[in-house]
Amino acid sequence: MRPLATLLIVLGSIGCNGSSSSPDAAKPVDAGASADLVSLAYPAFMPSMPQLISQGKVIAAPTFVPVYFAGEASQSKIDGYLSSYLSSKYWSGAVSEYGVGAATVGNSIVLTESAATAIKSTDIDDWLTSKLDGTHAEFGAVDKATLGAKVFLLYYPNSSVITLENARSCQEFASYHAGVFLPSGAPAYYAVIPRCGLDSAPMTLQGIAAGVSFVTVASATDPVPSLSLGAQGYSGFDHDHAAFGLLGGTEVASACQFEQILTPPELGFPIQRTWSNAAAAAYHDPCLPVPATMTGPYFASVPIPKDMVAYYGGSKIPGILVASGASAMVDVELISDAATSGPWTIKQLPLGPTHYSYTFDKSSGINGDTLHLTVTNTSPSSATESAYFVSTLNGRTTFWAVAVGSQ
Repeated sequence: MRPLATLLIVLGSIGCNGSSSSPDAAKPVDAGASADLVSLAYPAFMPSMPQLISQGKVIAAPTFVPVYFAGEASQSKIDGYLSSYLSSKYWSGAVSEYGVGAATVGNSIVLTESAATAIKSTDIDDWLTSKLDGTHAEFGAVDKATLGAKVFLLYYPNSSVITLENARSCQEFASYHAGVFLPSGAPAYYAVIPRCGLDSAPMTLQGIAAGVSFVTVASATDPVPSLSLGAQGYSGFDHDHAAFGLLGGTEVASACQFEQILTPPELGFPIQRTWSNAAAAAYHDPCLPVPATMTGPYFASVPIPKDMVAYYGGSKIPGILVASGASAMVDVELISDAATSGPWTIKQLPLGPTHYSYTFDKSSGINGDTLHLTVTNTSPSSATESAYFVSTLNGRTTFWAVAVGSQ
C-alpha cells in the first residue's frame, strides 16, 4: 500500500527542519472569478492551464479524530490548531470547490501506551487495524459508513522515528496521509504527524500546525487512492500538464508545498497553501491563499510544447523533443492577470542532475511578450525529465513545468 500526500521538507515549507516564514496576512483572492476578469489584454495569451483531476471520491463531511500517545504535553495547543483551522475560512477556501464541506473535530483519544521509537509505515497499518477490531471503545464505531467519513490524526512524540518506504520522518518528509482496509472490508483513513526537535520548542509546534492543515485537506480531497480506485479523489494533473506533479505533488494539499507558507494573524500559526483548479482556470494564482507579502498581479512564463514526449508509465504527453546532441526551440508566452509594475525575470530552476541545457533569448519580459527557449540535449541518454522555470518580480515567484525528452 502506498501512502500519499507526503508533506515534503522542501523550499518554503515548515516541517521538521525548523524553517519558517514571517507571519503574513492572507490577501483575499476570488478563486471562482468570472470569465469577464480575463480580458483580451490580461492575459495577452490564453494557454492551457494545469488542472488536478479526480476519480470522484472525496470525504464530503469529514470527522478528524486526534490520537495522542502517553505523555503528550501539548494536547490542548494541538487540538486548538485543529479546531481553529477547520472552522476558518481557510479550510472552506481550500476544499469547497472540490465538494468538501464543513468538518467535525471528534473527541481526542489519549492513549496510555507509549509510541515505539522506530516505526515502519506498515507497523502503523497493523497497529491501527488492531485498534479498530471492535474491542477498543475509545476509537468509536468501526462500521464501513462511520470509518469512511473519519480520519485519525496520529501525533507521534519526538522520540519516534517513522520510516515511509525509504524516507525518514523529519528528514525527507514532515507528515503524510494513508489508509488501510480492515478485515471487514471497511476502509480506515489516517494521517501521521511526526514531532521533530524538542517537544517544548515553538518551531516544533509550528511544524505540527502546518502539518495539520496539510493532512486534513489531503485526506478529505483524496482519500488514499492506493487502497482502491474507489478511494481516489483529486490526485494527478491532467494529461497535458503531468510534468507539474514532480515539482511539489499531485494532490490539492501537495501541489503547492513548494510555495511560501503563510501565517494568518487571526490564526497565529502557519498553514499550507493549496491548489485551486478554479483559480488556475481563470488565469489567477492557483496556490491559495496568496500571502499579503506577494503584492501585485499573478504572472507566469509558459513554454508552449509542440511535440509528444515519452513520460513515466510509457504514455506520451506534450513536451519538448530534443534528439541527442541536437537543439530545439519553443515559444514562451508571458501572461499576467493585470498590469505588472515592470518586467519579471525568467530562468530555469535546476532541481538536480539534468541531460539538457536551457537558454532564453531574453531574461525578462511582460504580459504579451513571446520569448524563445532553446533546449540542447547534452547527453546520449534518452531520459525524460520535467523542466521547471521560475519567474520573479518584486519578491513574488511563480513556477511552470514542461516535459523534455529525446524520444
